[in-house]
Amino acid sequence: MESYLDHRINIQELYKYQTEKKEDESNTKEYGKYLKYMNIYFQKDNKKQKYDKKYENGKFILIDKTNPKKIIEITPAEFVDIQNWMNECKRISNEVFYKISQFIDTKENITDATREEFSTLKKKFLNATNYLKQLTAIHSSFYKEYFNVTSKKIEKSNEIIIQYQKRKQLYKEINGMIPEKAKKELIDIFHKKKNKIPSDHEINQIAKKIGVPSNETEKWFQWIESSYIYMAISKDLEELNNSAEMIEKKYNENTKYMMIKKPIVVEISK
Repeated sequence: MESYLDHRINIQELYKYQTEKKEDESNTKEYGKYLKYMNIYFQKDNKKQKYDKKYENGKFILIDKTNPKKIIEITPAEFVDIQNWMNECKRISNEVFYKISQFIDTKENITDATREEFSTLKKKFLNATNYLKQLTAIHSSFYKEYFNVTSKKIEKSNEIIIQYQKRKQLYKEINGMIPEKAKKELIDIFHKKKNKIPSDHEINQIAKKIGVPSNETEKWFQWIESSYIYMAISKDLEELNNSAEMIEKKYNENTKYMMIKKPIVVEISK
């Protein structure tokens, strides 16, 4: 882990690549090629296989049996657990800061060797703190997105409770049941009116047609409207729940195995 502090790694760029490789067509093609050849490499050997295989200098190599000059070299992606990396960066940052403080406070003469060591420690400290900032930004981005969805869930939960109570009260105010056929007809009319209650004049005409008093017909339309709103809120709430689960799942997957080095696939024809 500590060796990565000696290199320049744009963590946020890699995290974006990893999380968006399915959405970005170019990333999908690039990563898809990597997965394709890795699957071929790790397939169980059989007589029909197209490639010979070997592993050399950290690379998986596929050699075309019909044309040995056609070679595919695969440098695998590298992954780390983001939380472990954060903890390591914090540890190294604290240790290096302590050593730097000792250099500053020392009363001994500064030599070329101590200057070189100080420069190395300073570089390691800056890299560690830079990575911590980038890793913290990834955490913050997740919590912001998750908090927004959770806030909407709370709002919708409150709305559905209010609508549930309203629907229940409206149903209590209905004085008598109507035939199922008449209820279905009222629901169809409501939808044809773009999910709106008809005008008073229209309600009077509908009431005469189905043989139900106008005031009762209006109550049924009010209950149908409330039921429609309740179902719409329920659907919104379900989508928000699914969205929250997906955000959390995506974050956990991408931070448990976070890519710190992109895979490289090189197709060679000599």
